[in-house]
Amino acid sequence: MWFGSWDEVLFRLMNDWGTGFAGTFFGAITWWGHFALCGPALLLFAWIQRPQGWQNKLSALLGYTVVLGAVVVALKVTLDRPRPAALWGLDQLHIIGEPLLRRSFPSGHTATAAWVFFAALVLGLNRVALALFGALALLVGFSRVVVGAHFPSDVIAGWLFAGGTFLPFCVKQRSRLGEETDVQQPDDH
Repeated sequence: MWFGSWDEVLFRLMNDWGTGFAGTFFGAITWWGHFALCGPALLLFAWIQRPQGWQNKLSALLGYTVVLGAVVVALKVTLDRPRPAALWGLDQLHIIGEPLLRRSFPSGHTATAAWVFFAALVLGLNRVALALFGALALLVGFSRVVVGAHFPSDVIAGWLFAGGTFLPFCVKQRSRLGEETDVQQPDDH
């Protein structure tokens, strides 16, 4: 296995939640990781709240959506890590939804849900929206293991790659704010 026994042990513990109400709950939560669901929700929250400069920030964030998507797809295709069902078989796991066998690393659903949280943070949405998007990003990651689609290391990587795509954006935003501040400062001479 790629990351050792801790990944397998944690997977088994979390995947055991894939029955009963918990399985149904996490089977539903995992859908939040589809951009077709969480992307429009982010846009709706931004449009309703209209924080200062949200439209300019949103257009810049679209480029980082493409970057994150490209990184995730490139890693999935290049590394082609087997999924839990490919290693242990369907009869050894709790699989909720379509059984997936390949391209496990990193978790795209988790990366997408985490990206939406970071985007909400950058857009300046209110605390309620941030709490909601943050909780959903965590729950989606957890759900990907519970439904049997990913290892915990795939989920952690999804969170990290989503956060990593924001580093250049945040640096660019800070430098842009610094330029605006420099331009607006009166000359003391």
